[in-house]
Amino acid sequence: MNTNNLRDLINFLALTFACCLSSLAQSYPNKPIHLIVPFPSAGPTDIVGRVIGEALGQRLNQVVIVENKPGAGSSIGTDFVVKSPADGYTLLLGSSSLAINPIIIVNLPYDANRDLAPIGLVARIPGLLAVNPTLNVNTVKDLIALAKSKPDKINYGTSGLGTADHLIGVLFTSVAGIRLHDVPYKGSPPMLTDLIGGQIDLTFNAISTVLPHVRSGRLKAIGVTSSQRSPSAKDIPTIAEQGLPSFQISSWFGLFAPAQTPTEILDLINKEINIICQQALIREKFISVGVDIETSSREQFSTLVKDDAIRWMKLAKEKNLKFE
Repeated sequence: MNTNNLRDLINFLALTFACCLSSLAQSYPNKPIHLIVPFPSAGPTDIVGRVIGEALGQRLNQVVIVENKPGAGSSIGTDFVVKSPADGYTLLLGSSSLAINPIIIVNLPYDANRDLAPIGLVARIPGLLAVNPTLNVNTVKDLIALAKSKPDKINYGTSGLGTADHLIGVLFTSVAGIRLHDVPYKGSPPMLTDLIGGQIDLTFNAISTVLPHVRSGRLKAIGVTSSQRSPSAKDIPTIAEQGLPSFQISSWFGLFAPAQTPTEILDLINKEINIICQQALIREKFISVGVDIETSSREQFSTLVKDDAIRWMKLAKEKNLKFE
């Protein structure tokens, strides 16, 4: 085959492929959509996924099946979506773990920036700096002063090495110029049990997980990690407003599709989730479980994901973090 014939064949195949994608997008959706939640059921990510999945199904007049595929810090469910057809019928409810996993998991089977198409931000969950009531602090300034007088003597519990609450704690110590001792657990429940029991001093765990224990009086809230006060706890000040203005961080959640999914489908889903997240009932459901709604364009979400990955990679290098 000569060069001209080869070029003509390539152009023909490209045109055919484009026509197929266009036809696919125009008929979308004509069968059930699978929304993959790469975490166990009943957790905050699962709650967000089920609320969004049900509402998206109603908007698209099609069944949205929410499937939990947990394991390996969300990489098992993510890999499943990456390897699925790029037709809009398999979506991922991704989280900040997509930005964190590259620094804690060796040889990930995918590259999130290359293999996933960001659709849109859905929500954020801030961390909540909460302490055992016996720790003699009431503000961030109190904690910093105490930590400076007792370097490495104050313990903060995390749900595991490399988890969001662990890295938020590392970031806090860096910004505050103090040294805390991190104590990793296998999940939030055992960590909270020890925190309530006084075996450890504090945590930066998700507000959705910690707030019920604050409201019951078993823990004391010091500050939320987000840039603004959470609608779920407007009475709790941010850490930023207590003297650390540069400390603003929260875990994010958003929808992704396999790379090469038609743009028309990605735009349609982005439009629909932005409409869904403006509904009063959806906002009430999220606030009741400590989740803050936040939406975006596809481009804004893509930038957020990339910037978050750069930030955590930089922190890991600066602090020489090891996760073996």
